[in-house]
Order: sequence, then structure tokens, then C-alpha cells
Amino acid sequence: MVMELNSEDILQQGIAAHEQGKLQDAERLYRLVLKSQPHHPDANHNLGVMAASLNKADAALPLFKAALEANPKIEQFWLSYIDTLLKTNQVVLAKQVIEQAKKEVGPKEKFNILQAQLSALPRKSVSRNASPSKTQLNALIAHYQNRRFVEAEELATSITQEFPNYQFGWKVLGIVLKQMGKISEALIATRRSVQLSPQDAEAHCNFGVILQDLKRFDEAAESYKKAIFIKPELAEAHNNLGNTLRELGRLDEAEASYKQAITVNHELVEAHNNLGNTLREVGRLGDAEASYTQAITLAPAFAEAHSNLGVTLKEIGRLELAEASFSQAIACKPDYAEAHNNLGNTLQELGRLEDAMKSYLQAIALKPDFAEAHSNLGNLLKDLGRLDEAVASFQRAFASRTGIFMEGEDALAPASMELYFELTNKCNFHCVFCPSDSQKRNLGVMDVELAKRLYREAAHTKIASKVNLHLMGEPTLHPKLIEILQYGASKNIKTDLVTNGSTLVEKNVSKILDALYGTLIASHMTPTEDSYKFRGEVGLSWDRYINNLQTLVREYIRRSAKGGAIKNDIKIRVMVTQNTASNVSITETENEARAILKEWNDFVAKVELEEGIAPFKRKDHESNDLLRGNSQASISYYLQKGVQLTFWRAFTFANSRVGEEFDLEPSEKVAYCPHPFTDVGVLWNGDVTLCCLDHDGELNIGNIQDASIEKLIQGEAAKDLRASMLGQKPLPSLCQNCQAKPVRREERQN
Repeated sequence: MVMELNSEDILQQGIAAHEQGKLQDAERLYRLVLKSQPHHPDANHNLGVMAASLNKADAALPLFKAALEANPKIEQFWLSYIDTLLKTNQVVLAKQVIEQAKKEVGPKEKFNILQAQLSALPRKSVSRNASPSKTQLNALIAHYQNRRFVEAEELATSITQEFPNYQFGWKVLGIVLKQMGKISEALIATRRSVQLSPQDAEAHCNFGVILQDLKRFDEAAESYKKAIFIKPELAEAHNNLGNTLRELGRLDEAEASYKQAITVNHELVEAHNNLGNTLREVGRLGDAEASYTQAITLAPAFAEAHSNLGVTLKEIGRLELAEASFSQAIACKPDYAEAHNNLGNTLQELGRLEDAMKSYLQAIALKPDFAEAHSNLGNLLKDLGRLDEAVASFQRAFASRTGIFMEGEDALAPASMELYFELTNKCNFHCVFCPSDSQKRNLGVMDVELAKRLYREAAHTKIASKVNLHLMGEPTLHPKLIEILQYGASKNIKTDLVTNGSTLVEKNVSKILDALYGTLIASHMTPTEDSYKFRGEVGLSWDRYINNLQTLVREYIRRSAKGGAIKNDIKIRVMVTQNTASNVSITETENEARAILKEWNDFVAKVELEEGIAPFKRKDHESNDLLRGNSQASISYYLQKGVQLTFWRAFTFANSRVGEEFDLEPSEKVAYCPHPFTDVGVLWNGDVTLCCLDHDGELNIGNIQDASIEKLIQGEAAKDLRASMLGQKPLPSLCQNCQAKPVRREERQN
């Protein structure tokens, strides 16, 4: 089926292109919307914003006016129109428009402040050189330095009214308003400062900061460049330009700007830290570590640099050193919520779950709407089996991340953490531990335009923190896989690509690593030649299968060693059936786990030797308790930076793959299950399920071609399914089977 895009889909594509700086594409898409809906308010407004950013104010004005005529209740439409009127020096009209805005939207504070500032613009004969008294200036500076911003704003406003041509008054007013979070108002004051003194490099730099806060990155970059042209030694302008270029995705240019800032002022610690962030983003972790270390050397109490160093060390796999860095960041800044959260992540990987929980709770206490910390706490509680508490944390994370709040009973609110996009339910393996071969639904592949639409919605609504290209089937069989991966990366959505490894030949590995932003999970469920029989008749020998996985690891390590941009990582996932009711026996003992870890440690050491790479400090394969009793969903050990071996607890697909020695004992009461709260799976044909184990789509809550994900997960079908987990609605048969308890037959007989 070929989908027809509606105006809203086209608009979202335009917004995405606009945000990525692809202005020609954005303009084409906005005009396509206007072709079918000439009065569409958002399309007109966004075209106006684009025109204004290109200094085409005359073209922007009628577009803003059209947006307002279509929907006069949107505050930002009025602010954009007023700002452009001021750009064209239409002050009288701007004042009139503010009055109209107040009638339509209400007496918003921003309109009142704009009105007050406009009244201060020159309207009477004042000497060009008139200036306030030294007493006034000293008082203004004292207010600012002592962070008495309300008093500073009042005095600066008074000075600009009495001496409208005195540039310093406008300059300080803009800075104060920025500090108070009044960004739109600061824009007018800072622009006036630039107009009065066009050779003031600091004023251009300040104007750039305001534009950057308003996400007008192209204009901000131009302001910083003007500042640098006037004063090349202004290190802050180089640093700020780097920040803007990074936002625009121009990482090479950002790196150059940070390095120039450091050349001008080697002690500008922010530039060292920002350079580290950019280097980490492109995967140059060793260089990033050096930049953060330099920042810390210059400023030992720089908490952000300690935390960023910790993040880098964690990515490299040096967990104990990462813990020390996060602890140091907290010592420097005890109320640093992000550092507490990062420390929790590290402690969890180290297996210190109670300590990790304390860190997450502290992060949340400091920042109650911290979605990531709520999410991490939820994952930890889930691992501990405290499922209802886990879902409550996921619900808080969802509400904080998306701004979507459920009407009615909070207990039934969605808590979506992962989106599963099933690119296809076809598979070229026939694993006995997977229900793929027993599917009752039709086989097919997802339309590429549907996949892109799903990515757009994920980016726009932030419904989930990442996308998982899996539910049933082998996603690398999709003919448009690379195009889909590239599109997901363009939307800045992290993607987990789960593959059985069958297609990971050299040419495919390179294409996937080039396109994927996220994690490639090689499902190495059968880690020995003996267990490979559980894959069924696949037409792929064990030697070729292992060679595929080794090709993936070798290519990734080679890329990492070259120091190029790395936007993904890889995990080799091994099934552990110890203490499970699985219908197969794979990795049951610590000795088996040690042998698997040794095999991969030895292989990576060989690659390091071949590539001339310094040996990585890996987990000793002789360590005790590698599996931790298989009590956690997964336990990972770093083989090299960006490469992990994961021991993954087997599940039985809602008890559809239970061993023959087990009988299913029906549950006497409903057991709480998190899946209908946390999971959203879109099958290849658009049907939506709320469980990643629902291989036949039995828990269907609707089709994505009839409604958005956001609407479906808040609909009656979704609420009824979640209510069944609380005993408020009948439990679906799939869930009844899943909640039955597998009991060994010999135990029942005894």
C-alpha cells in the first residue's frame, strides 16, 4: 500500500527540514501545504520565520499577517510579527499591533514589557551624547553584579527612557532581561544596542546569544561572525559560534571554532569542555577525554567537566574511573541532578543496585521533572521485580518528557519508553525458542513512508526515548533498511537495530554502520556450535555465522581506532537460560559464561594486535558471578570502547516457548504487568500493540493509518488493556497464558 501524505505530515517534514537547516526543502514543503490550504497558520508563520532569518523582512510580514488572520490566538505569531515590524523600523505600527495582540491573546507579560520598551525609543529631542550620571551607572552595575535583577531591570529601563541614544543602557538591559529569562524582551533591547553601536563586538555577541536562545541559529551564527570580524581576539564569540554550529549539526566547523577560542584564550575552560562534547559526539572519545581533563586542570571545581569526563569514561568502559568522576562532580556541585543520574547509571552497570537507586532518587529530589532519571529508576525497579513502582516511574518520565498528561485515572496513564517498529515479520532463521514460524498473521514489509512517518511522530512528540526496529522478523531483510536508518538519524532518534547476524557480510556491515544512529544488537543467542542447532535449517554454516559477527566487531574497532565520527555502538547478545522455563538450554552455568567471554576477549585482543591498538582493560573471564544468577534482564561487559558482550536473560514469549518438562499453572489472580504501559509496537501493516511479546498482534488497539500513536495510546482500547493489568477489566487470553506459572512436572508430582 502506498500512503498519501496529508498536510500535517508534510508540515512536519517541513519543520524537520527547517530545524536541520535545509531551507530550500523546508520552503518547498511549506508551500506544498499552502497549495492545498492557503490559510494554514503554521505553514505561513514558519515561512515567515524563514524569510525573516534570511533578512527578507518585507516578504515575512504578509506571511505573519496571514498566520494571524487564520489563528490570532497564538502568542508566538504576534511576537514574530512585532519583531519583524521593528526590524523594518515600523515602530508606530508595532505599538498598534501590540494593542491588538493584548485584545486577542490577553495582557501577556511579554506584550506589556515590549510596550514599555517601545515607549523608550527616541520620540523627543535628546542630545545624541546625553548620558546618565555616574551615580546611576554605578548603581546599575552594582545591581547586576549582586544579581539584583529586578532592580537592575527597573533602573536600566529608566535609563533607556531618559537617554534613548545611550547604548550602554540598552546593552545592560538586554543582559539583565536574558538573565531573568525574558528572552523576547531581551531581543529588542539587544538589537537596539547593536543599532546604536554597530562596532561593539560584545553587543553583537550578546545579540547572538539571544538569537541562539530563540533557536534562530543561522542568525545567531551571523551575529557571532560579525563580532569576530570586529574583534578577532574575542574568545567568547568563537566559543559561542561553536555552540551554534554544533546545534546546526556542523560539527567539523564547531570543532574549529572551539579550537580558535582556545588559541585566543587558552584558559577559557568552557571552550575546552565544549570541544570535548563535540569530540565525544563524533566518537573521538580519547580526544574528548583529553579536552575534559584540560578543562579540569584549569578549573578543578568545574563540575560539568568532571561529569562529562565521567560520561566519556563510562562509554569507554572504565566504570570505576567514571564513578570517581561523577562523585567529584557532585562534590563540586551537590545539587547537580545530571551527575547524580549519571552516577546511578554507572553504579547500576557495576551491579550496585541499591546505591544506584539512591543516586536516581537524589537526582529526582533535586529535579522533580527529570524524565531521564525517572526512566532510569523505572528500569532499575523493573530489574528488581518491583513492577508497579517501575511503571509509576515510567509514567512520570513519560509525562515529563512529552507534556502529555492523561485525563482521568493516573494509574491508567501511558508510560511509553520504547517504540517497536516491525519493518517485517519475515525471518530467514527458524529458531525453536522464537514463535516466528507459528505466526497466524500475513507476512509482509512495512511501507518506507510509514516508517518515516513513525520516526517523525517520535521526534515531534518524544513519546519514546528510542526506537527498536524489531518485534518479529529480521529487519535487515527490509529492502529500504539503509534509507530508513538514515532517516531515523536525520530525526536525531536513537535506534536499536536487532539482527540475527545472517546478513552481516562486510559490504552490509559498512552500510549499516554508516547509516545507524544508535545501537546494533547482534542476536548471538546460540554462542556455541552445539547450540547453533536451535536456529533450525538456515542455510548458513556455523563458521560463516561466526565470521559475520566477527566482521562486525572488527570493522567497528577499525573505525573507532581511526578516530573518525562514531555515532553508534554494538552489542553481542548471548542468551542465558539459567533459572528460566525456556524450551532450550543455552548458557546455563558460570563456566559456560566464562568460556564465551574468554572467546570474545581473545578475539578482540587479536584485532587490537592486528590494528596496532592499545589493549583495552576488559572483564577477566575468570571472574566470579558473571551471570549474577541470571536475575537481571541483561548484564554487559565491555570488550572495547563501544563494543559490549551482553548476557541476556531468556524469555518464553508469553509462555509460548516453555520447555516440555514444564506444565502451566493458571494464575489465581491478575499479576501486574508493565508491558501495556511501557511498550508500543507498530506492526508492519500499521496495527498497534502494547506488548513487545505479542507476536501475532492479538492486543491490537488500532491502526496507525487511522490515528497517531499519541491518540492510540490514550484511547479506550489502550486504557482497557492497562485496566486489565489492575483487575479492572477482563484479562486477554494472551495475557492469561503469559501470567500462568511454569512448574516442573516432577515438582507437581511430588
